[in-house]
Amino acid sequence: MASFDIVVKHYRRPYLLQVCLESLRHFWPKIDDYKVIVADDGSDPLLIDMIYARIYSQTLPALYSLFLDNKRGAGKWALARAGRFNEIVHTCGETWNTAYSVASSDHLFVIEDDSRLTRDFDPQAALSLLDEKPDILCVIGLKQRVELEKTGFGARAVLG
Repeated sequence: MASFDIVVKHYRRPYLLQVCLESLRHFWPKIDDYKVIVADDGSDPLLIDMIYARIYSQTLPALYSLFLDNKRGAGKWALARAGRFNEIVHTCGETWNTAYSVASSDHLFVIEDDSRLTRDFDPQAALSLLDEKPDILCVIGLKQRVELEKTGFGARAVLG
């Protein structure tokens, strides 16, 4: 069985992060067998404390394995508070690349903090699809996207 690490991209939304992580725990089989990496791109330090208090310190099993924050990203807040907006450097690429570099598995499942699983998910089925079609680079939650399009949220992209 191939291994997966899960990278959760996060920025300033601890309430959504908690929902996302809880959905992974509920719908992903054997979630404790996977490394869950939260990659935070410079949330305000007060929000980081809130995240730890709400999620990591619970008596339930930990919802993530590793929480990476970006010190350069955190510096955005001091600059913004001082009104020095022209000095703010966008650091999300650094944060995500760091998360990808500490992943140790053959495959990554990447999800953003404002996303959540809504049904059981079998990562091995996704891997089988990738193996069947070597020209496919990644698999995303197409079922959920189609349902969103049916309800009028977003428009289907037309290529070509």
